[in-house]
Amino acid sequence: MQGSRLSFRSATVMMLLSAICLSSVWRIRRSGKSQGAADTVTLAEPGQPIEIVVHGRDFVWRFLSAGRDGIHDTIDDLVWYNRLELPPRTPVNFVLRSDDYIYTFSLADLQSIAIPGLDNALQFETPESGSFTLEVDPLCGFRPYHDDIMGTISIDPALRPGEVHEGDRVAGTE
Repeated sequence: MQGSRLSFRSATVMMLLSAICLSSVWRIRRSGKSQGAADTVTLAEPGQPIEIVVHGRDFVWRFLSAGRDGIHDTIDDLVWYNRLELPPRTPVNFVLRSDDYIYTFSLADLQSIAIPGLDNALQFETPESGSFTLEVDPLCGFRPYHDDIMGTISIDPALRPGEVHEGDRVAGTE
């Protein structure tokens, strides 16, 4: 009798853990899915800067932009986890934020910091092509337990100025 209860509890715990893991995998696969030209959205007119909020939390960068309503922090915001693809030759205004630690944000030869409770701005002009790895470089927190990369920014020549791939929705807003 005791053995059957233990195996039932173990099976229940294993099923719950599997469901949690699978939902995380689904979210990661969904955010990294292959996207074509039909999955793009225009965030700015050609020559005007794209505004992206770069939000650090748990040693990962989330990239956010206002959705169709043009207002940040609303239900239709576009969100990209770990990876952002931008068009070539486009000005980008990054707003750096953090929820937990002080992170350094290094992009090409530019560097700034994300501090909890404080917004920092960083302007960037995308090159013709390339990819940038955003390494973990917290100024506080314990680094060895985390990956060395917080995200990547890639230049996609198929995108027109002011255009980005459509992002994922924030969990719970669908």
